[in-house]
Amino acid sequence: MLTIRLLTASLQGSPTENSFRRLAKIPSSRGSAAACARDSMKCAGPSNYSRRTSGVKYAKPGAHEHRLPVETSISLLEKWYLQRCNGDWEHSWGIKIQTLDNPGWRLKINLNETSAENRVLERTKINRGENDWIMYWVEKKVFHAACGPLNLSEAIKVFIAWFES
Repeated sequence: MLTIRLLTASLQGSPTENSFRRLAKIPSSRGSAAACARDSMKCAGPSNYSRRTSGVKYAKPGAHEHRLPVETSISLLEKWYLQRCNGDWEHSWGIKIQTLDNPGWRLKINLNETSAENRVLERTKINRGENDWIMYWVEKKVFHAACGPLNLSEAIKVFIAWFES
């Protein structure tokens, strides 16, 4: 929504604005909340905040923040990391995500001082195509994964599932 607001703000007042709004199905900011509801759009209606020169609207401090309750692979890894943070673990151990030149991703997650630090995971390779592959294993108390350019989420989910099993 932020991107759309930035685009519409840059078009505001131009003849292109209305055609862009129709294509993107964005109600006019001059419309009412009822108009938004009629157009099946979720909208709070006209804003009470003054426009900034950049066209971005800023919420008042303490305003209710809307978040989608979606569990992504990144959010799962964030939760896993936060659960390990105890004032010591995060200073000694951690997570590394790097790119590979073939192309792809490399993921290293240190297992020291976790419930899985002594667990074994043999090297597993899954090759579905040139850019669709994943390889993962545990070596010296580190979970390793290497994967294709579109498989990072899969690698993170493999780690979370293995760790929680």
